[in-house]
Amino acid sequence: VLSAVLPGLGQVYNKQAWKLPFIYGGLFTVGYFINYNHQYFQSLRNAFIAETDNDASTINPFQLTSDALNTRVEQFRRDRDYLIIVGVITYLLNIVDAHISAHLEEFAINDELSISFKPSYSAPPNGISNAGFSIVLNIK
Repeated sequence: VLSAVLPGLGQVYNKQAWKLPFIYGGLFTVGYFINYNHQYFQSLRNAFIAETDNDASTINPFQLTSDALNTRVEQFRRDRDYLIIVGVITYLLNIVDAHISAHLEEFAINDELSISFKPSYSAPPNGISNAGFSIVLNIK
């Protein structure tokens, strides 16, 4: 709940403050690119309107045809909308991470239970050898 109110607050509560730069770095980066795409979307849309309004007093500052302007308007709008979705996913992942970390605190971790990965090799009698990894679970 804390991460839903203020991103990163749940991680601080779970004593995982080292995740804050990743959370805020991701959110600010996505926010910057949303703003960047939105500004170019508005500029290109205004230029498209100026190009297609049949008024000699309005000027298209980009010096592009109406088709090229329309293509770029759609591209920047699409990119902005995708970035908004990425921002929402980043925000939701922050909440899910804090929620899972809070629930994992309930599990006891001790030396009596361990898991390890070891390389394995087997040479059966048929002559085809197998190499891979084996998972070893130790319960004391």
